[in-house]
Amino acid sequence: MPLVNMKQMLEHAHANGYAVGAFDLVSLDFLQGILEGAERCRAPVILSLAESHFDYFDFDLAMPAVVAAAERASVPVAIHLDHGASLESAVRGIHLGCNGVMVDASHLPLEENIAATREVVEMARGCGVPVEGELGYVPGVEGEDAERHPGEIAYTSVEDAARYVEESGVDFLAVSIGTVHGRMKGEP
Repeated sequence: MPLVNMKQMLEHAHANGYAVGAFDLVSLDFLQGILEGAERCRAPVILSLAESHFDYFDFDLAMPAVVAAAERASVPVAIHLDHGASLESAVRGIHLGCNGVMVDASHLPLEENIAATREVVEMARGCGVPVEGELGYVPGVEGEDAERHPGEIAYTSVEDAARYVEESGVDFLAVSIGTVHGRMKGEP
């Protein structure tokens, strides 16, 4: 089955009342397990490649196998670059075969986050690739411990989210609503 556009996949899920799992891909063993699980459940799936994993896994070498396995799967599969830090990250993700990218400029002030995200959106749209952005602080980083307590989180406001989506043009938005990334020490 050919790779499925992530935006179309998620729109179908929304219209039909189901969720699509996105699973971090950090090795070819993970790839096999993720796809076998999705096929067993007859469920679409998103293979998620976090930029923070690039130092530990040679995606340049492995991506041809990832794309081939995804295309061989009997269920819809999308490949998504997660938590890309820059335009260059998004370009690399698309070049590697990702058909969805995230730019995470959430550490920047709102105006700068919007500008950085819009730059990625403009590039990715030319390639037919949807873009996810992030707004607000989600404790923890992919692959690291979540060190801040959720009580310290500045939750994303509806007003900021609406402005961000309108001005950046993102297709998807990750917001700060009390969730954490990575491992936590102690009680959340």
